[in-house]
Amino acid sequence: MSSMANWPLGFMVVQGNRMEDLCTTYVQWLKRYPLGPLEEDLLLAQSNGIAQWLKQTLARDEADGGCGVAAAINTMLPGQFVWHSYCALLPGLSSRSVYDKQALTWRLYRLLATWNLDQLAPILSTYVQADSQPIDRLQLARQLADLYDQYQVFRPDWLGLWEQGYDLICDHNGQREAIPTGQEWQPVIWRALCADITTQTSAEGWSQVSRTALHERFLQACANTKDRPIGLPRRVVVFGMSSLPNSSLEVLRAIAPFTQVLLFVMNPSQHYWGDMVEGRELLRKEYKRQTKRQDHRQFSDDHLHVYGNPLLASWGKQGRDFLHLFDEWDQPNQYQDYFANLPMGKVDIFSSPATANGGSLLARIQDDILQLRSAQERAQLEQTETSLEADDHSLEFISAHSIQREIEILHDKLLNDFDRHQQGDSVALETRDILVMVPDISTYAPHIEAVFGRYRSHAQQGDRDSRFLPYHIADTGQRFANPILGAFETLLGLTQSRMTSVQGLSLLEVPACRERFGIQETDLQQIKVWVEKANIRWALTADHRQQQALPTLDGHNTWQAGIDRLLLGFATDSLGSWQAVAACPEVSGLGAELLGSLSRFVNSLEQWRQNLQQTQTASQWVEALLALWQDFFVLDAEEVERLYKRISEYLQHWQEVVTQAAMADEPIAIELVQSALLEQLDSPSLSSRFITGAINFATLMPMRAVPFKQIWLLGMNDDAYPRKRSFNDFDLIGYNYRPGDRSRRDDDRYLFLEALLSARDKLVISWHGRSIKDDTEQPPSVLVAQLRDYIAKAWPAKDWLQELTTQYPLQPFSDKYFADDKPLFTYAREWASAKGNALPTETAQLPPWLPERPVSGADLVNLLKSPIDSLYQQRLLVPQPQTMGDIPSTESFTLDGLQNWYLHSEVLKTHVHNYRDKQQSLATTSQQMQEQMDTWQRDGTLLAGTAGQIQAGAYFDSLLEIYEVWQQLHQQCHGQIVPVTYTAVHSLQDKAGQEHAIPVEINLGHLQLDQHSKTGQQVIVQASKALEKANTRDIRWRNLCAAWVEHLGAHLYSQMRVTSYLLTPQGQLCLPPMAIDQAETYFANILTVWHMAMHEPLPLSLQLGIKLIAEKDATDTVLASTFDKDLEYSGHYLSRHFPHLLDMDLDRCRALANLVYTPLRDGVEVMS
Repeated sequence: MSSMANWPLGFMVVQGNRMEDLCTTYVQWLKRYPLGPLEEDLLLAQSNGIAQWLKQTLARDEADGGCGVAAAINTMLPGQFVWHSYCALLPGLSSRSVYDKQALTWRLYRLLATWNLDQLAPILSTYVQADSQPIDRLQLARQLADLYDQYQVFRPDWLGLWEQGYDLICDHNGQREAIPTGQEWQPVIWRALCADITTQTSAEGWSQVSRTALHERFLQACANTKDRPIGLPRRVVVFGMSSLPNSSLEVLRAIAPFTQVLLFVMNPSQHYWGDMVEGRELLRKEYKRQTKRQDHRQFSDDHLHVYGNPLLASWGKQGRDFLHLFDEWDQPNQYQDYFANLPMGKVDIFSSPATANGGSLLARIQDDILQLRSAQERAQLEQTETSLEADDHSLEFISAHSIQREIEILHDKLLNDFDRHQQGDSVALETRDILVMVPDISTYAPHIEAVFGRYRSHAQQGDRDSRFLPYHIADTGQRFANPILGAFETLLGLTQSRMTSVQGLSLLEVPACRERFGIQETDLQQIKVWVEKANIRWALTADHRQQQALPTLDGHNTWQAGIDRLLLGFATDSLGSWQAVAACPEVSGLGAELLGSLSRFVNSLEQWRQNLQQTQTASQWVEALLALWQDFFVLDAEEVERLYKRISEYLQHWQEVVTQAAMADEPIAIELVQSALLEQLDSPSLSSRFITGAINFATLMPMRAVPFKQIWLLGMNDDAYPRKRSFNDFDLIGYNYRPGDRSRRDDDRYLFLEALLSARDKLVISWHGRSIKDDTEQPPSVLVAQLRDYIAKAWPAKDWLQELTTQYPLQPFSDKYFADDKPLFTYAREWASAKGNALPTETAQLPPWLPERPVSGADLVNLLKSPIDSLYQQRLLVPQPQTMGDIPSTESFTLDGLQNWYLHSEVLKTHVHNYRDKQQSLATTSQQMQEQMDTWQRDGTLLAGTAGQIQAGAYFDSLLEIYEVWQQLHQQCHGQIVPVTYTAVHSLQDKAGQEHAIPVEINLGHLQLDQHSKTGQQVIVQASKALEKANTRDIRWRNLCAAWVEHLGAHLYSQMRVTSYLLTPQGQLCLPPMAIDQAETYFANILTVWHMAMHEPLPLSLQLGIKLIAEKDATDTVLASTFDKDLEYSGHYLSRHFPHLLDMDLDRCRALANLVYTPLRDGVEVMS
């Protein structure tokens, strides 16, 4: 351990072009100058990525360049350290400044309500009116607090002038000038804010001083201090930063006489390059640490960008300004001797990434930046160096169509890289060696989960899929990454929320919330059924609906109405009504306990909705929200308890901030509390995970580009990167630039440069090079274009851009992936399997087969509707895929086709199918239908009130007309309706001539036989429409199939001529009688085709077959459009065998259609 006598003090800067070299120097310094026991190194880092990478590197074994352990390292944000330093030198300061952004926000919120903005700041009165909502005032306060916080960091001299009464600003040279027109209110607001803080009795001593004045007093105190104050550490390390405010650097410089201050800074080039970058005239002093390249000294500063490296000139502005800021105080000659004793031996640590023979393309580009080479110099150098290898993959460009395709391509290429590593064809590679960065991780996170997460379940179950790659998504925000916090956010917003069926069920999907009410995961499906059956759509109660400024409608479609319906249904076990509540008998037996749990859940939501409507003080809100958490989440799980403690800490911190802003006794609305808490949850911290041993996905953020073997930059689109920042009209910094100012576009340019320099083995850049809509070409980011231009000029002998760029197809199952000479590859073997197993049109027949039960009428109906679907459902026992529909979250303002069919079917079943009295009057039936409609209004199926009556009126006319025609037709026949079943055994021959006996059963529920006239009649009523449009002859053939099979079955059963009528809400059809032998022929043809369909996928579909026999000269366009309707109806089975019209054997389709569809088409009449 070094004694205090030889303990180095001062402001020391170590710079280099590779982060590993800087870290090596830091390790050597720690070993040479260790701290005492229980002392801590203070590490300042703006990014958790650099902090974690540094700790992991320090923890490596000494043989691998580490210290063996990483301990006693306290990581802190620069802003926190500055205030910590103030507190150490200026006794009496509180732990939080009244000038912090959060404290300013709430103070401004309070003052905006008391100030006369029309006089004080007229422009602000356009943002906040007397009748504005509190949240609007808080948003404006937040904007103003952020503005003044930026001024405190980057323009403290302005605030100093304003506090002295001068309404002026000054430029980087100190020249004063008038405030731009329209912004004169800013000094006025600042002085009023300072005056309010000064008069606050709770703020004493230093706490009343503005940060500008506090900074000046701190610098004076440091100048008068010889010994290190107890509160300051012996060593402060700033590692990997590319930007710091000038005030933060002044603090570091001020404590340097009694504290060891080490700055480890990335510098892209070993030569001076500041004059190549725009804005050099703003630099106050010439850079001393580095000198220009010897051959660049002959050029004027205005032409240096032509002869230097264009990438550094375009992207390096932020880094140049940062290097200049601390160079003003840097005195390398005072501390170089300390570093001379280290193995590295110097403070300027620059090393070439290129090897003796030139290295990879990526290494040569990095070396060009290090040496300040232009593209022309690189082109000349290539004539003497070893040429690049033909299969150089160190730099790649990918052009895709969408975010989803980018992630799919990434997954395939990473799997390929790992396979190559296992086969020994590439350098060692682990998942932790890969970093993927995007402009906005929130837009990419769902796609990452969809592609990388699809194999996670197999890995968790122990059945590891070789395609599973461990991954971690950073920067998603706590409430987006944790479902419990998402549920808590929903609860905080109860007063503004509609609390739809989907939102309520989403709360129960969170285990901690579900278990709080005794609900198991297996119960969720039953609850979803209840919610749908009880017509629960939105709002907790009728009062909740009224709060949303909507009619209560007696609480229809609310959660409470649904619970009441379910409880009444359980009590009565009927569909009746009681006190205007329509029973919903969906609950029985042991389900009552689950219904009780659901009822308690809904009651708790309503109770807290009412509680949260009341304004309360900060202390009352802290107590209330912690009680809200306990009421809805069990605290048994470790994660839930940890989150509870975190929420408690956030709320306590918020209460302290509000108290500091003199608002401890002010009533506050829940929307403001929610906004403040969510802002706290979304704020970044150094404790968040970044480097986890898995593939890291992260947002491109400043000072995060640590070394990785592979770096992937996705989403580098022209309109996405550099990212656009909405300009604040209030912000005067944008009108008066100084070196060191933060700029989103400059940040993004330097980030791109850091990513390029941090990739060790491979850098892959991807963008949406083709439109997903029309496949038109789209340009990449201007930064990518600059890099590609540099490559084209530096290596003109070969078209490297074409070699390095791959255009990927729109779909992951494109034929390009499966071509014999495929340049592309995919690890999604499901697509390869689908391509390989696609059945040809001429499919071999299945083995002989006979059904184990009689062929029913429904089997034959399914055949007529879709022969291939009937094969899958009847013989292969593969049911038609069921699509999971969303639970409705709004009232039934419009009814879709399925809902219309259901309502029609229910009325017809009640008043026609189950009623045989032909003498009931039309008026009586109309009254009964009205009662049915009233019941549907009570249970929420139809809208309440007049709107529901209008909805019901659409049913009355058609249904009453059906009933009237039904009565008239029955009166024509003297026979009674007696449900019967046609049973018979039919014989048929297969293609081999073998005879088969096929038993048949067809239920005939509408048959009336007149023994006197030897005729029969069927009046079939169905809810499915018979015509495409009313008053036309355009028949919906698929809805006629069931009636046709019954019509044939009635002839075969009765051996009489039978007339069948089909009555529907839209269209009435008549199937005339036919000769018995003709009916037997038609039925035999259907049974024959059915047998064929059970042994092979027939090239036959209903709509296409009807079109072929009706229009012999139909064009291919018409046929294709007709066939698309069959594809849409089929459950994906037709498209599996015949995806396009060209795959169909049209001649065979026409022949089969003549057998089964021609009699149907010719044997129907539309009734007038």
